[in-house]
Amino acid sequence: MLGVFQEVMKMLIDNAVGNLVTFDLMFEWIRTALKSSVQQSIEIAEKNLDDQLSIRVLKCLFLVKYVREFKATVRNVSILLLSEFEIDQTLQRIEIKKALSNLVSVKKP
Repeated sequence: MLGVFQEVMKMLIDNAVGNLVTFDLMFEWIRTALKSSVQQSIEIAEKNLDDQLSIRVLKCLFLVKYVREFKATVRNVSILLLSEFEIDQTLQRIEIKKALSNLVSVKKP
């Protein structure tokens, strides 16, 4: 996991000071280690969803799926997707609720 974090940090080296690494960015570095069904679900979402936040939320949820202690609340997901300290967290939670509704309403092909 440290190697994954290091690769994500290298990718974001040019970002402004004060920006945070969001949890969904780690997905790209462990994608190939995941079960093919998980990879396929994400790939389908990436091809069929126009909403990037929904895709980010989905990636985040897949990463924490097997962590029993993690409760997948809107607040907890929004913390994992927090990209900067100055963001309006209330607005972000509203957007995440919309993204979750979007994911629930999507029909599988």
